[in-house]
Amino acid sequence: MYWMDNLVVIDGIIHNLYDVCLKFNQNFYNETDILIPKSLKRLKIDDALKNTVFMNRLIPKYLNYLSSGIGLDKDFLFNLGFDYDFRYRVKSIDTLNKKLYHNCGKDMYMAKILNDCFGGRIILPNVQVQEADVMIKLQQLKDDGLISRFYKRDDGCYHAVHCYFQKQNSWFPWELQIWDQACKKDNYLEHKRHEIERNS
Repeated sequence: MYWMDNLVVIDGIIHNLYDVCLKFNQNFYNETDILIPKSLKRLKIDDALKNTVFMNRLIPKYLNYLSSGIGLDKDFLFNLGFDYDFRYRVKSIDTLNKKLYHNCGKDMYMAKILNDCFGGRIILPNVQVQEADVMIKLQQLKDDGLISRFYKRDDGCYHAVHCYFQKQNSWFPWELQIWDQACKKDNYLEHKRHEIERNS
């Protein structure tokens, strides 16, 4: 029953984030007059870096809308923190540019790298113990169209499940990380290590 509560939390947070993401992106993309690529899954990083409209207008405007809360229900997201131990952040333009230039020349697509302009995280107990059930739940949510993809990430001492919201290929994906409480310390250390690598 204790573990089943984790599945209820995951289901609830994903349903809520899907609604917030959908509303925000519909408003943003309907209102913007900037030319939007047809698919970020087909736009390579090196090509995007040469596209001044994409780099100097679309990305900054999107991040500005997110950080300023235009079309983003910040009160609602804040309240999710009480209901689900949920935290989120909006990526800064400097951090985003470092991430893009760090991956320049690697023959990668924008949807893979520019996948967390909005990044959320929930930390729950016993996620690894209940991994099979979590993956079944996420597959159901993917089949229902609430998340576009998910995967388990094991990178050094970092262990988490990453989920992405991307209703249309032209939209910037949003990310939700699901952490096990037992991995919290190591995951934070790995985040710092990756940040140092990008900045060096």
